[in-house]
Amino acid sequence: MKASGTNLSVWSEERIACVKVAGRANFSASLSFKEVMLHLQDQGHDRVVIDLTECPIMDSTFVGVLAGLRRRARDGASKHSRPDIEILNPNQRVTDLLDNLGIANLFTIHRGEAPEHTCAPSFEEDTQTSLVRRHELSQTCLEAHRTLMELNERNVSKFKDVTRFLEEEVRRSSPS
Repeated sequence: MKASGTNLSVWSEERIACVKVAGRANFSASLSFKEVMLHLQDQGHDRVVIDLTECPIMDSTFVGVLAGLRRRARDGASKHSRPDIEILNPNQRVTDLLDNLGIANLFTIHRGEAPEHTCAPSFEEDTQTSLVRRHELSQTCLEAHRTLMELNERNVSKFKDVTRFLEEEVRRSSPS
């Protein structure tokens, strides 16, 4: 799946899945990533490995989506299981971001090889620019930043203006 310069590749079998993020993990890739992850969680995977070996940078929206998915898994909100979400090979920049936002403790971070298999070849996603898709992306960005603020009170001052802007964007982009 390709979302604006970001490739998402997925490999899964009965109980484990790997999602490889190649390229920038940013707001424009966050909606596709969230959809893939929710599908994997709802399919009952016990373990989901996020391979960041080829991911040079991650923005706050993507981090917020990742944190929200981890919280969802931890709280047992998925249909079949409470999957463990692990992060593989984040670079120092991404590791520092997770630390600075106070959420690194939510994840098990590994260095080394990907799980037993490699992720499947990526496929292209038709990047929709419809009003509905724009609204979904704005809503995802807003939820991501709210999650970061809920998980660590130090993030409130970092993201309060962003969330106000996104709230307005969600209202404006809402399909009537």
